[in-house]
Amino acid sequence: MSKQFKIDFEWLPRDFGDPVDRHSLARISIEVGGISATNVEDLHAKTVRSDIRVSAFDFAAWLVANWWRLRWEADSGGHANGRSVSWGMSHKVGAAGNGYLWPDMEFSGSGDRVHVRARQTGAGSGHSLRFLNEIDVHVPAGDFESGVQGFVDAVVSRMGCLSGASERSRELEAAWHELREEICDPARSLTRAMEARMGFDPEEADPAMLNRLREAATLVGRGAIEELASSSKRNVLEDFERIQRKFAESSTTPSLTISSTIRNAAVDAKGHGRQPWEDAEAVAGTARREWSLGADRIDSRRLAELCGVPVSWIREPSGIDQIPIPAGLRADDDPGVVKAILKKRHPNARRFALARIIGDHLVTADNEGLLPVTNAATDRQRFQRAFAQAFLCPFEALRDFLGGEEPDDDLMEEAAHRFEVSETAIRSILVNKGMLERERLPA
Repeated sequence: MSKQFKIDFEWLPRDFGDPVDRHSLARISIEVGGISATNVEDLHAKTVRSDIRVSAFDFAAWLVANWWRLRWEADSGGHANGRSVSWGMSHKVGAAGNGYLWPDMEFSGSGDRVHVRARQTGAGSGHSLRFLNEIDVHVPAGDFESGVQGFVDAVVSRMGCLSGASERSRELEAAWHELREEICDPARSLTRAMEARMGFDPEEADPAMLNRLREAATLVGRGAIEELASSSKRNVLEDFERIQRKFAESSTTPSLTISSTIRNAAVDAKGHGRQPWEDAEAVAGTARREWSLGADRIDSRRLAELCGVPVSWIREPSGIDQIPIPAGLRADDDPGVVKAILKKRHPNARRFALARIIGDHLVTADNEGLLPVTNAATDRQRFQRAFAQAFLCPFEALRDFLGGEEPDDDLMEEAAHRFEVSETAIRSILVNKGMLERERLPA
């Protein structure tokens, strides 16, 4: 299977600068999912090429310095105004700097994959190069890791061959050696990944906080605390304690009857290496068949019956301001029982949160007690959202309701009312199925 992330390079001669600058100039090409992120139009030379002339040393040093955040920190902002300066310096390739023109490209971790975005640059940018390709791809984390490691290894090796190695090259070699040791050490790797999820650079987080997070992970599962850290960032402990208190007070317990047959079928449906929304659709179809829910919408009364709660609990919020997120909590003595707090105010949003908890419960390992429902851009949360869409609003039923053609805004509003989901969920389903242009999703 071909790699989904590649960094290719060719060394170039340079007659000025210190030894590192002279020996690290290179043609670099970056390919993501078969698309060149470095495809440029040279406005002066009037040519198009697939590489950029930049410092391989500066790029390698930036990758090493920001490895943990690139690999594990999810994009919690979604747009430039929702991100900190620290986020941009740690995730946007342009931060490699040193006067070179880098692609408008960024990396963010999402779990088992790395999200890579690249944007075109306009002809009026004032630069001699115009980047041509738009990229929005999730690549396997292993491909990203091997692509980066192979590139950095080559740069460090070349710098080591210089006579009288400079302080800069020695610092990079030492940082790379330490990083490789951390990656291979499970305990240190877990600590660095947790720091990164919260938006910390290595060794920036309070050790006492990290110890308390390890204790929390022992109680409710490592995956749950990692998901909460990706969402709550530096407030993760406070939010975890608020969730704990709410569950201790709550008497509402959806008694989902989930046989081993359903769980096994759900896990099997998810384990095929597809996009999260594709896995989620397969799991939702399995659950609907196992629970004999038919092919049409699930109204709130049927959903309440399935979960063993009164329908009023779904329709009428209570205590929503006391908790940071919706979440599920599995019973210690019965894997078929899950407490749920929904937080949301609108009945449709509460239905959606409950469906996300159901989906997470179906496929998450038994040693995970807490099932967090967050806004983080991780694969687990993407799966939850896509499962809820497919579970509450199957595409075939939606397509039949819409008549098979691209709908206008009024018809999508009617569909949202019929299936008791948000209009955003309707639009997302239609975009994934190619019935709607992505530009019609809300910003």
